[in-house]
Amino acid sequence: HGESGLDGPDIPAAPRGAHPTPAVVAMAEALLSGDPADKPTLVATGALTNVALLFSVYPEVIDRLSELVIMGGAYQGLGNTGPTAEFNIQCDPEAAHIVFEAGLKSLVMVPLEVTHTVLVTPEIRGSFKRSRFLLLLDELMHFFEESYKKVFGFE
Repeated sequence: HGESGLDGPDIPAAPRGAHPTPAVVAMAEALLSGDPADKPTLVATGALTNVALLFSVYPEVIDRLSELVIMGGAYQGLGNTGPTAEFNIQCDPEAAHIVFEAGLKSLVMVPLEVTHTVLVTPEIRGSFKRSRFLLLLDELMHFFEESYKKVFGFE
């Protein structure tokens, strides 16, 4: 995804600053405030740092989850940041270890290879409505398309 992690488009500055509640506290409050019978799925699409911190500081949230789905790892060995390394795991392997060993009832790993099966074709990109957000998404998809051609030989 480039040096910034979201290279491609010019992303405008946020209209307001960060929320004052730390992310891990906000996640714990959200997970612990609901009905214990409701078991949400937590989805992590980046490094597992905050999830590992959440499980370490608030271990009671682990039993409140039905499952954790992560986008990370490489199943067949071809990584995106090295010969076998995938970015979301490589940038914080200690956090990944904590998450994998947390005792979750269900942990679903969506490896890099799966993301390669969902290709955004020019036809799909052409169907995007022309809102500011979808223009940004279109620019990101174009950047990823060019990157995947160079790195993985996709056509």
